[in-house]
Amino acid sequence: MLPGLISLIFFIIEFVFLIFIILKNRSHPQFVWIVLLIIFLQVYQLMEFLMCVGVSPNVIGRLGLVSITFLPPLGVLLAADVINLKHWVNWVGILCGFALSFYYLIVPNAFDLQTCNPFYAVYTYPLGNLYGIFYFGFIGWALILIGIGWIVNNKQKRKYMSKKATLVLVGYLSFLLPMAITVVVDFSTSSAVPSIMCKYALLLATTLLIFSFQHERETK
Repeated sequence: MLPGLISLIFFIIEFVFLIFIILKNRSHPQFVWIVLLIIFLQVYQLMEFLMCVGVSPNVIGRLGLVSITFLPPLGVLLAADVINLKHWVNWVGILCGFALSFYYLIVPNAFDLQTCNPFYAVYTYPLGNLYGIFYFGFIGWALILIGIGWIVNNKQKRKYMSKKATLVLVGYLSFLLPMAITVVVDFSTSSAVPSIMCKYALLLATTLLIFSFQHERETK
């Protein structure tokens, strides 16, 4: 099988999702965050496929790393928008994302592809521990915001808003739990967490596709 094949397949699926959302659900109140999340996710899938087949791995790999760097901060902005908790603090992640992206784009030897197979890629990059804190820290922040929104909307019996918060929560858990189980079952996969997590994130993209129809249902 072709190295990076799953990434190419998932890119095509997510691209179809993106086109469908743009054509059908442009009026959704969280349209911008939904579209940006799927774009950055599918860009990573495409970059991984290209570097795995030998297209400038050092350059393409950096671009892929940058693309997934913005996923957690965008998730925070989506969560904050869903629960209507808009505050400048929620943009801190975007600023951190730009700082890390700048580092990985210009620093020599900031990306090193180790190996590829049809299912995932293994690569190394400096500041891995700091990057992990950034990545999972903002994912955690988004989960906290969604949890707060779910509790508040349930108490106030705003069923529609509660449903939206639930969908976003399900989207997060749909890729976090399988990733955690994968690492527990086979710890050797921990070296490929970014790549494997983005494969499971197809479930997040699917949830976002479903989520993109919620505004339409509300207005009927």
